[in-house]
Amino acid sequence: MSEDELRAALTDAQAGERFAAAYAVGEREIAWHKDLIDRLNDAHPAVRQAGRRSLMILSYLALYGKDKEPEPASTPSTVEKPVKPMVKRPVDFGPVPAASKAVRATAMHKWTNWWAERDGKASSAKSPGSGK
Repeated sequence: MSEDELRAALTDAQAGERFAAAYAVGEREIAWHKDLIDRLNDAHPAVRQAGRRSLMILSYLALYGKDKEPEPASTPSTVEKPVKPMVKRPVDFGPVPAASKAVRATAMHKWTNWWAERDGKASSAKSPGSGK
C-alpha cells in the first residue's frame, strides 16, 4: 500500500481498514503522529489501541533512534560497582482500551503536547536562535 493509500485508510469507513492502517504506520515507522492522535478518539477500541501502539513505537524512535542495542561498556581500570543498565521505554499517555471520551481527550492533549515539544526541540537544535 502506498503512503497516500495508507493515509486514506486511517479515515476509512471500515474499522478494520482504520485498524490495519494505524498498526501499519507504526510498523513502517512513518512519523504521522498527528494522524495517529486523531485515531485515539475512534469509535472502535481496537483502532484506538492500534493508534496508541504506533504512537508508542514512534515515541521510542524519537527518543532513542533505531539503535536498539546497548553501546559496549568500556573496560574499567579498577573494580567498580556494576552499573544497572537503563531500560529504554517508549512514552505512553494512553488511553486505555475502555477509556471514556474525557480520558481519551486528555490522552490526545498529552500526546499532542509531547510531540509539539519534541518538534520544537528538533527545530531549535537544527537552527539555533540568533540570541535576540
